[in-house]
Amino acid sequence: MASGRLPGLGYGSGMDDPTVQRFLTALRDHESGGDPEPLVSLFREDAQIDTATGAHDLRGRDGARRLWAEDRERFGAVRSAFRNVVVQDDRAALEWTREVPARDGATVAVQGVSVLELEDGAIRRFSTYFDPQLLTGATA
Repeated sequence: MASGRLPGLGYGSGMDDPTVQRFLTALRDHESGGDPEPLVSLFREDAQIDTATGAHDLRGRDGARRLWAEDRERFGAVRSAFRNVVVQDDRAALEWTREVPARDGATVAVQGVSVLELEDGAIRRFSTYFDPQLLTGATA
């Protein structure tokens, strides 16, 4: 494993992209209860944000801040495990499994993919794909 990579992640080609590395580190910190601002700061002011639920029109850093705040409010501390991260040119695909708390005290495992479109060291578009029906038993 090359220096600077996060342990425990599966890697595809091109994983040396510093923006993707910063995203993964900031997401891990946020999920552990840390400040979301390092994650938010990676988004361009005009970034487009698309979620699987499609519930909001999220744009820019304010949209990213809202996305991650709602994530924390709904689920508390969660953990994402990345099976594969592939970076090519100005795009990254991140395959993940995320365990979120369920109302009955168990956990719900949600699998999905997030796609980052990058420009000048920032995220210009963030799209995440998963089956939102899997969240029906999750903490609300």
